Amino acid sequence: MSDIHTHQGRELFAALETAAGIRRAPLALTAPIPSLDVAGALAILSREIPAYRLAFGDELRLHTQLAEIIGQALPGERVIREHVLDQASRIDFYLPRLRLGLEVKVKGGPSAVLRQLQRYLASPDIAHLVLITSRPYLLHLARPLADRPFTVVRLLEGHL
Repeated sequence: MSDIHTHQGRELFAALETAAGIRRAPLALTAPIPSLDVAGALAILSREIPAYRLAFGDELRLHTQLAEIIGQALPGERVIREHVLDQASRIDFYLPRLRLGLEVKVKGGPSAVLRQLQRYLASPDIAHLVLITSRPYLLHLARPLADRPFTVVRLLEGHL
């Protein structure tokens, strides 16, 4: 990548961060990837999402910030917010080409969250589920769901 493209990329990220009201921890920029599989998307999301410091006080704002981050981290991927899986299930973010579902949890007890995630994993729309959470006790949910394609990504809280 040339110095010009690197500089333009940094300017773009800075403008998006300002518009979305987020702060990013230092991390190398991710170049656009023309064709991406689930493993590649998971690697990028697992690296990029924790690099941002987000404010959790407003759920709508948090979802808007995450939509911006996901869109920039996975350029060209269609991202659907509040995708309906069935009558009882609506996942926060869905990437249809990859059949990748992303659920954000900053509240809720482990039992309720586990039941919700199990419903999502039962959907034929979901090939792999990602839990994005700030709660340390939810980071251990991967064990009960180990027989299913499941990843946990930790959110870092910032003070804006």
